[in-house]
Amino acid sequence: MKRREFFGALGSAAVVASIPMTLQAAECSEELPVDSEITNNHGHDVDLDIKRVMQLLRETKENGPVNFDIQGSSGHPHAIRLSHDTLLKLLVDGEIEETSSNVAGHTHGVLITLTV
Repeated sequence: MKRREFFGALGSAAVVASIPMTLQAAECSEELPVDSEITNNHGHDVDLDIKRVMQLLRETKENGPVNFDIQGSSGHPHAIRLSHDTLLKLLVDGEIEETSSNVAGHTHGVLITLTV
């Protein structure tokens, strides 16, 4: 059963209740992979692991959305806007899709997948 099917069967109340347990389990782990794909990529990178996801989840709950840098080795910056709800979606559904900021006349599609 996939994560989405499991949480769908439990209902939304159970999903919200299960997130602290998911975070605690992740905190105990050394590393849980987070994969990403960037369309039309030329050096950009999403430097993200589960520990950083948890930090961002707490930060966005307290302070609102953040602009997450994906410049990588590219000669110009881009960022994706991550909100608390977006990060919750990543934990529950296992993936999110965002569009980067527009820099140098272009944007990138960014797919982030939680691989736990």
